[in-house]
Amino acid sequence: MAMAGRQTVVHFAAESHVDRSIYDPAPMIETNVTGTFVLLQIARRLHVEKFVHVSTDEAYGDLPPGTFAAEDSEDSLVQPSSPYSASKASSDLIVRSYVRTFGLPAIITRASNNYGPFQHPEKFLPLMIASALDDKPLPIYGDGKQERNWLHVQDHCRGILAVLERGRIGEVYNIGGADVVENLTMARRLLRATGKPQSLISHVADRPGHDRRYALNCEKIQRELGWKPTISLDDGLRQTIEWHRSYTKWLTEVRGGHYRTYYQKYYENRGSSLHAITESGRKPTSYLARAIPQPRKATTYSPRTSVLFLRGKNASRKPQAARTIRHRQRRLLHRSLGDQIPAAITRLRRNPRLVFQQRRSHESGSPACQLGARFHAELAQ
Repeated sequence: MAMAGRQTVVHFAAESHVDRSIYDPAPMIETNVTGTFVLLQIARRLHVEKFVHVSTDEAYGDLPPGTFAAEDSEDSLVQPSSPYSASKASSDLIVRSYVRTFGLPAIITRASNNYGPFQHPEKFLPLMIASALDDKPLPIYGDGKQERNWLHVQDHCRGILAVLERGRIGEVYNIGGADVVENLTMARRLLRATGKPQSLISHVADRPGHDRRYALNCEKIQRELGWKPTISLDDGLRQTIEWHRSYTKWLTEVRGGHYRTYYQKYYENRGSSLHAITESGRKPTSYLARAIPQPRKATTYSPRTSVLFLRGKNASRKPQAARTIRHRQRRLLHRSLGDQIPAAITRLRRNPRLVFQQRRSHESGSPACQLGARFHAELAQ
């Protein structure tokens, strides 16, 4: 066990790309929520002396223009917008619950947008720098007016160390940079720094639910722990650009294979990818009535014995969806649903499975049974 014999734990591990969380939310929940829970359980069992949970400014959600999120302000509640930020906000709350309920000596940090060496090229700044150096278009989401608070990774690490050494148990500390810059302005700044033409800027379809502003008030960590950022944005960008020019081999390896497929799908074919997402969320409230045709009269099906629910990630597509359903119910499911299964259901998990389960009398008020009753009512119309 990696944590055995350790006095302190700094929990960095996370799935952290917003776009990936939109296209496939499941890994975010599994890693960021369940993964944090597992670490907390082990830390509690091993009596770890201090547990620092590294989180994000995105937990605060979209801020009004000109405002800054403060850790202890009633105006800065946790209001995440994306599956990624929701998973991080959820893990934050679980950490706080372990402090209060079990006395776990934990602290939470929330940092602004990081940049610096060895950052994955799917992130905004590495993507912009790499695209500029390769004379490729710089994809800017929407109008590019989204504001971000930029923090060099070295300053972030110094802030985490300050929290680890001197932070108060149960507290939240914001760790943010000194500059809040629009994405479009940042892209133009990078093009000037790399000597590339402004014509490389290419506006693409915006991200669904894209937050307009992130900005952190960092007075608490400055006042209590004496931390403040030391690397200016100009110096940090210059260092990062030079790093990209020097580490071309590493970048080539990272940008091959899986990343190449990712880039083609979500940038080169962005329109169709986003269309699939937005359309899956536009089903009417009574989507079952529109999606499911009436069953044939010869079908015998009792609404008192079964409910419809989703389970697991082992099954695959519709031809195998009824693998665990009793034989006499399979034909009903496929004849009733066929290719009409709502996309919102099929995308709920990467590999959803439709299963019928016996309903017990004491479960009649459960959400699953209510969904089942609704399904039966739609079929009976």
